[in-house]
Amino acid sequence: MRAFLATLAVVGLSTLVAACGQGPAEKKSEADKTDAPAATAQADAAAPAATAPSASAAACPDNAPRTKHTGLCQGEASALLAAAKPSKEGMPEGCDWVANDASFGDGSEAILYMAMRCEGRITQLEVRGGARSASIGYTASGFFKDIPADYEPVRVFPVQAGTDAKAMILELARQTTKNKKEAAGCEVRSGAADGYPADSFVVDVSAAYRQANKIAPLSTTEPDAESFCGQYGYASDGNRYWRIHGGFAWLHEFGQDVQDFDAASLVLMRKDAAGAWAPVK
Repeated sequence: MRAFLATLAVVGLSTLVAACGQGPAEKKSEADKTDAPAATAQADAAAPAATAPSASAAACPDNAPRTKHTGLCQGEASALLAAAKPSKEGMPEGCDWVANDASFGDGSEAILYMAMRCEGRITQLEVRGGARSASIGYTASGFFKDIPADYEPVRVFPVQAGTDAKAMILELARQTTKNKKEAAGCEVRSGAADGYPADSFVVDVSAAYRQANKIAPLSTTEPDAESFCGQYGYASDGNRYWRIHGGFAWLHEFGQDVQDFDAASLVLMRKDAAGAWAPVK
C-alpha cells in the first residue's frame, strides 16, 4: 500500500449506471483537486485478533452474490459492518442497504462499506491514487443519475507508525488556513455533537478563539454562517469530518443530499497469507 500512494495513476470514471435521482449538489473545490500537504508513510497496522471467514467457491447461504474483491457473503460482510448500523430513516422508496467493497492498493487490501441499492443498482466506489494521498470516488451510484467525474467524497492520508494522527490532521488543516491567527486557534474536537459518527473528529477553532474574536458559540450559530481551519476544517454549510483507522486518516466531505453509501461503515480490510479477510483496526 505504501507504494500505491506514490505510483498509482488516477483512474477515470467508467460509464455510470443510470439511476433515479439527481447528482450531488456540490463538486470538489479547486483546492481539493491539488495534492494535499505532505503526509507521512502508512504504518504497518497490527493484525486483528479475529479474522473474517475465508471466501470459498460455495454458494452463499442466502444465495446472494459475493462481494467482488473480498469474496464475502452478504451475511459475513454485514456482520463485520454491524457496528455501523446505517439508518433507514429517510431512505428513498425502493432502496435498501447492502454490503459492497472496492480494491485498495495491490489487491491485498480493500474497503468494505454499506452501499445503497435502488431497484437493483448498487453504489460502487473506487480508490484512486495520488502523490501524497489517495481518494475515493465513484464508478456507479445506486441512487443518483449523474455523478460529477471529480466528485470524491473521501480522501485518505497515510499515518506513519508512532505519529499522533490527530496532530497530523490538525497540521494539515492549519497549512491550508490563510489566516494565521485563525490557524493558531484551530484544534481537533469530536464530531459526535455534529451528528457525525461517534469515532469522528472535526478541526475547528477553539472556544477561546471564538470568545476572543466575538464569534457566537457553535451551538447558536446559523447553519450556513461559517467555516474555519481551511479546506480540511469545519464547514457549517456541508459535512466535513475525519475518521482515523487502519493506519490512515480518512477525510469525509459531502453536501446535504442523500448519501448513497454509509460513510460510518467504511472499514479497511486486509487479506492474510491463508486468504482470510479481516478488518484493520
